[in-house]
Amino acid sequence: MTESINIMRHESIFNPKEYPYPIHIIGAGATGSRVFAALVELGITDLHVYDDDVVEDHNLANQIYGVDDINEPKVNGCIAFARHKLGIVPEGMEAYNRRVTDGYLRNGGVAGGIVFLLTDTMASRREIVAGLHRRCHSLGSAAASAPLLVIETRMASTHGSIFTLNLFDDELYKQWRSTLVDDDDEDSIELSPCGTALSVGTTASLIANYAVWQMMQFFVDPVGLQPRVDLFFKPTLTMTMSAIAA
Repeated sequence: MTESINIMRHESIFNPKEYPYPIHIIGAGATGSRVFAALVELGITDLHVYDDDVVEDHNLANQIYGVDDINEPKVNGCIAFARHKLGIVPEGMEAYNRRVTDGYLRNGGVAGGIVFLLTDTMASRREIVAGLHRRCHSLGSAAASAPLLVIETRMASTHGSIFTLNLFDDELYKQWRSTLVDDDDEDSIELSPCGTALSVGTTASLIANYAVWQMMQFFVDPVGLQPRVDLFFKPTLTMTMSAIAA
């Protein structure tokens, strides 16, 4: 058994042992579960994942969970993924079957390191980032519980955005807040025929992996970080060789 993964294929690009900071993943849905999987495969073990939802059968199409995870907490499914990948759950890897609220943050929850914010409502994003921003300014940059960086994602069926926030930068925080919309804004929500939000697994995977690249960029070369990245993925109609010949 082992509690670490062989990173020889990417160690020269990113060696997690050189960046011993906790990583917090708030939200373990389509994007969040894939961020968790990508971080495990990078060799990061100081992982803390938060979500109060359970796995349903329709989640299997766009999240990392399997049949055995149905009706179980999503955070438990993440830990099961790590156990399957590594053979053991590493020390320091924690699952929190709970919602992250302002009160939880005021009591010291989600302390320090990198925060991936991948919840499914604008209201929760607003509340969590406001709480982390308040912590930064009340404790100062030297405080171990202040986040180094917040990476927040948004996703539609064929496109998405990644926001990277230094919460000590008040102007950047203000600009980020201006991008938030109301959760009941029908124009901002794509709905499937059954009335639920659209979610495409491949889009979630692309957004999640780009978000993880932002974290890697922060550690390796923070000057190259972009505060906002918009990505667009849409299948295009291409002509087959037989159609061209005709």
